[in-house]
Amino acid sequence: NSQCGTVAQSQLEPIIGVGDRDFVDIRVYFPDGSMYSLFDVPTDTSLEMRDPGPWDFPLPEHEDEYIGGARGYHFTAPMDMRISEVRVPADVSSDPQHIQIVSFGASWPVTRTDFTTLAYAGWAAESDWATVNVDISAGERIGILGTRGVDAASQANSYGPVNPWVRMGHTDVQLIRILNNDDLTTGPIGEIYESAAFNIGRVDMRYEARVDMGNPSTSYNYPRGYYFVAPRDLIINSLFVADTVKPNDNQHVQVIRIPDQTEGVSWSTSEFTTLEWLNDVPPTEYAPVRLPVEAGEMIGIIGARGSSGDLSISYRNGPAVENIGGFDTTLYRLYSSVDITQRPVTAIGGQTSPLGRIHMGYEVPDDLWLDQANHDSAYTNGARGYWFTSPANFVMTGFEIPEDVSSDPQYLQIARMGAGWPGDNTDFALLDYTSDADGFISVNIPILEGETIGVIGTRYATQNAVSYGPVPDYDTEMGGLPVTLHRLRTDESLHLGQVSTLTDESGSFKFGRINMTYFRVK
Repeated sequence: NSQCGTVAQSQLEPIIGVGDRDFVDIRVYFPDGSMYSLFDVPTDTSLEMRDPGPWDFPLPEHEDEYIGGARGYHFTAPMDMRISEVRVPADVSSDPQHIQIVSFGASWPVTRTDFTTLAYAGWAAESDWATVNVDISAGERIGILGTRGVDAASQANSYGPVNPWVRMGHTDVQLIRILNNDDLTTGPIGEIYESAAFNIGRVDMRYEARVDMGNPSTSYNYPRGYYFVAPRDLIINSLFVADTVKPNDNQHVQVIRIPDQTEGVSWSTSEFTTLEWLNDVPPTEYAPVRLPVEAGEMIGIIGARGSSGDLSISYRNGPAVENIGGFDTTLYRLYSSVDITQRPVTAIGGQTSPLGRIHMGYEVPDDLWLDQANHDSAYTNGARGYWFTSPANFVMTGFEIPEDVSSDPQYLQIARMGAGWPGDNTDFALLDYTSDADGFISVNIPILEGETIGVIGTRYATQNAVSYGPVPDYDTEMGGLPVTLHRLRTDESLHLGQVSTLTDESGSFKFGRINMTYFRVK
């Protein structure tokens, strides 16, 4: 580049130690403040990447149709979240869409007018997602009502099932039908009815979890923000500098990975990694990013609104405890005196309060599946499974006994082994017992690094049915760390109740395959 001149080979350094989950973005900053990224890929290339963005809602399938009113559903928000886009499916009609999002009060549904309209999107084109940007707090009862049509008589709805359960984040949430037969095409309606015994109206949405930024206190004229230690694996996917101050000014925000610092005490450093720097983000835009974060990493978010020499950031009191990914997480103050409008800040400090208010949207990655190897052979004379020593801190989220041998009901027991096990095959604590189960068995069981966990199960109707793996001791991995599954046996009848003996049979015969999902925590 003519602005750079020639770079001697001795000035070039390799990038080493890049993790298999990391992104590398190489940028060149010029004296005039401009920046060139080596990842500014021309639009005519065939490189395929996932766009940054929120979760897609697991909308149930179309079952029926209705003409003549608006239909939808309500649910209780399982987390602090932001609904970013909504859409009425076109299964029944391709007419324009009309959607209303509300927050219900304590007296609803007895008082059918006890709600606040959070957003209304009318006359959206057939294939469009309507942008709404609705912030919601955990525990709020939210209603989404929608239809397609050009007038009251033509309002068309796609029906889903009755009161379905769906997965939002990592929580099962029930959708319950709501309705109104007034004309939603002319604007928000004033009454909403609950009709729990019938099919929900299908309205799709995109959403993301968010970190609640609390109430504003004062403001300041340098970049400010917060840092936290990630309680679990996350993907940061949007950022928004609170618009309490300078609401019409552009945003500047930076995401930082901070090594070797202690949370909750004062420190300063220039040793950190910038994961993302965004400058001159339009005033009302939630800036899209896609930044994987590993459990236990210290992450900083810092920013401001305005222009060089005229910055401002809204404050809130701190330190503050907020829910991130289902875990109470403490946010501490992050500060810098560097002009963030021209380039990323190069020096930062940590304190306890106050915090710069920057909204962070995130998602949690899909649960990981424990590799079980392929089915090798069948066993029908009892329950079998495996035990392992956890290589890190995890949360086990679900189990399912493979159907390679049988699709009969499942019986499953999970145990934490004591110090006397395996010499004493009764020295364990019961973590969960499930009987006569069909499909995926959801659990929420934290386990710590170094703990020994036993998982044993069978499918049973008239006889046991177990799928064996290929060996008694199977080397696999959890969260990228090596772990070995060892054969586990019981001589008791698991289908009759919890068993009191679990026997280690490492090295003797094949282990019993039981699928497990989990995620990492700090």
